[in-house]
Amino acid sequence: MFSFAQAGAQEWQQFGIERFGFVFDVPPEFELLHRSKDGDGAAFQSPDGALLAVWGTDVAESDFLPQVKKQISQDEKEGWKFIYRRLTREWASYSGIKDDQIRCVRGITVAAIAPPCF
Repeated sequence: MFSFAQAGAQEWQQFGIERFGFVFDVPPEFELLHRSKDGDGAAFQSPDGALLAVWGTDVAESDFLPQVKKQISQDEKEGWKFIYRRLTREWASYSGIKDDQIRCVRGITVAAIAPPCF
C-alpha cells in the first residue's frame, strides 16, 4: 500500500491502493477515519462530518455494469433518490439525496478488472 502522506492543513493528501494501482487525492482537512484490514479501502471525515470513502474491488469487466445497477437498486430501496446517473461498461457516475445526505459515486474499471470507487 502506498503510504498515507500527512500534509499541511491546506494541502491535499494522497491515499493509494497499490494492489489496484491507483492514488486518490484527499481534500484538505479530511482525516483518515478507517482503513480496511485488507488495505483495499479507506474512509475519511472532515471536521463538519462529511464522509469520503475510496475502495477497490475485483470485478470482471463483464460484471461491472450489472454490479453498479444492482447497487443503485439496493440504494433506492433504502430511500436514496438519484438525480444524476451516467453508466457505461467502463465507468459509472451517479448522485442522489436521502434526507439531509448527499451521495456521489464514481467508479471506473482499471486494467479491466479492478474498479476503484469513490
